[in-house]
Amino acid sequence: MNLLVNAEQALLESRGSGHVRIRTFRSSAQRVSMEIVDDGPGVPAEIISRIFDPFFSTKPSGVGTGLGLSIVYGIVHQHGGEISFENRTGGGARFLVELPIVTVSAAEPAKEALPETMPGSGSSKGYILVVEDEPTVARLIADVLIEEGHDVDAVLDSQEGLARLSRNRYNAIICDLRMPRLDGQAFYESLVRAGSPLRDKILFITGDTLAPRTREFLDPLNLPHLDKPFLLEELKIAVNRLLEKDAAETGGGPFTRPHEVAANDLEV
Repeated sequence: MNLLVNAEQALLESRGSGHVRIRTFRSSAQRVSMEIVDDGPGVPAEIISRIFDPFFSTKPSGVGTGLGLSIVYGIVHQHGGEISFENRTGGGARFLVELPIVTVSAAEPAKEALPETMPGSGSSKGYILVVEDEPTVARLIADVLIEEGHDVDAVLDSQEGLARLSRNRYNAIICDLRMPRLDGQAFYESLVRAGSPLRDKILFITGDTLAPRTREFLDPLNLPHLDKPFLLEELKIAVNRLLEKDAAETGGGPFTRPHEVAANDLEV
């Protein structure tokens, strides 16, 4: 779907119309392929090497998150496949997705259906604070959580996040690790100094989990985190786990907006 939307947008922006062709075929004995081709403007040569990078976007601010192609890349590779791109001779873009052929076992006799419990499914709804300095990413996270039925406050500044915590009661926090002024680690340390129980109900998102400084912070404290780019289902499951932990500790339902409480001293 992301590949189709990208092709559509390229055609609409370039001349307002065009054609997209989807073709599937068996590319080898062990692989099946899907080709998506359009007759649009293609991709400038100088940015081809970056199109699968997380948060890289050629769209105007507020239009794209830069997550589309990186998520496609992640999904394809998680299934043991490959994705490639090339500009077509004469104009247009061509994406090729190759996936391994999977042997399907013989169908077993139908059994009586039993209720299935997915990780985090059925969790209570909560009041969540999102602290993320990138507006498009903050909006994406907030939109996903709101669609799940949660109340969400999203702020672009970590100090504003601390101010919100002094006025409202939240069930969980989602916080970027790398931010200007006050980063995620300093934000967390402020919660610890204040004795806030939310220090144990925080989910970090970061694009540099391999950096030594990041590992030295996250690993000893066993702090939950998601690597950018993350799948939306991963976000939902991680948030549900935090809310389940909160419900187990408080024994009550979610806080709802607005829910003012006495101000706390959160040291910065």
